[in-house]
Amino acid sequence: MQYVLKNGKTLFIRKAQEEDAKEIVKISDKIGGESDNLTFGVDDYYFNEDEERIIIRNIKKRSNCLFIVGIVDERIVGMLTFIASQRKRLMHRGDVGIYILKD
Repeated sequence: MQYVLKNGKTLFIRKAQEEDAKEIVKISDKIGGESDNLTFGVDDYYFNEDEERIIIRNIKKRSNCLFIVGIVDERIVGMLTFIASQRKRLMHRGDVGIYILKD
């Protein structure tokens, strides 16, 4: 999926891939310093590259979860996650996370 932004650049949206793990950790550390409304701060992101790779792999296996990235100029500039419960009675509800770089 792609969109042309107001500045003329193209935003590509796709599902996260395991190869994105390193860049996701890097921008998550940066995003943590751009907002006081997250549960982590600058250089305080919870996961390292290997752990992030496992998260992406596990989300891809679940039909009620989603991890997408937004890409501009061949770099990830934002992410959206939806993580739903694995419990049968709670599979219809989950948590949404949205991270977007300011620059």
